[in-house]
Amino acid sequence: MYRKAPKAKSIFSKYNDLLSGKLRTEKPAWFSAMEIYPVNPSVYKAPSYFETGGKLDFEKGNSSKGTSESVKASNGESFYVKPRASNKKKFLKKAKNSPQNIVYPEDRLRRNFYKKHVYETYNPVSLKQTRLENETWDGIKNSTFGLSGESVIRYQLYLINQGFSEEEAYNIATSEFYREKAAQELEIKIAAQEAQNFDSLPVAKINSLKTIEFEEEMLKISKKVISRNVQMNQSQQAANEKSFTS
Repeated sequence: MYRKAPKAKSIFSKYNDLLSGKLRTEKPAWFSAMEIYPVNPSVYKAPSYFETGGKLDFEKGNSSKGTSESVKASNGESFYVKPRASNKKKFLKKAKNSPQNIVYPEDRLRRNFYKKHVYETYNPVSLKQTRLENETWDGIKNSTFGLSGESVIRYQLYLINQGFSEEEAYNIATSEFYREKAAQELEIKIAAQEAQNFDSLPVAKINSLKTIEFEEEMLKISKKVISRNVQMNQSQQAANEKSFTS
């Protein structure tokens, strides 16, 4: 079975009919080229088509049902007939050798915690872990991450391994986290009040005062430079006026 005739050949014949009927008077450039080099039929064959539907009785029965069954031969022996659907390409696909995703049990706990505590994502956490031999997860303060969301997640995982449910472990870990966080903020406020009572300024104000002193020094230097430039300009103008009058 050959392919269809090329379209260029049919276009050439139709345009030739137009010229012979005097409906066209001029030959385009491609028409002259095709007169010299006519289009030849393709020698390539189309893909062959093979009938796979089956013509025997047992093949027709299996193709309609799509299930496997045992069929008796002429000699009385039964044999297994494979269904036609199992020969399709979609049933012959093999799984790709792709590595599986590495999933840790605390990943789900981490997503749940940071979804409910978005403000904790703004607190930086150092990924460098030291003193791992002395690290335990049985409390909020025992982690090397300090008082942060990671310490809550690890403490919750520890409680789950101790037999608590995920919700119970979450409530225990977060309540202890809130308590320690409140105590930490209270210590910071008390330290700030004590510093004010002893006429001590916070670090931020000390830095701002140093910045102001530095700016004042720069202003003094700039004033000296400006006054010197003004004096030089005045002396230059006086010299120019004296030379002009003389």
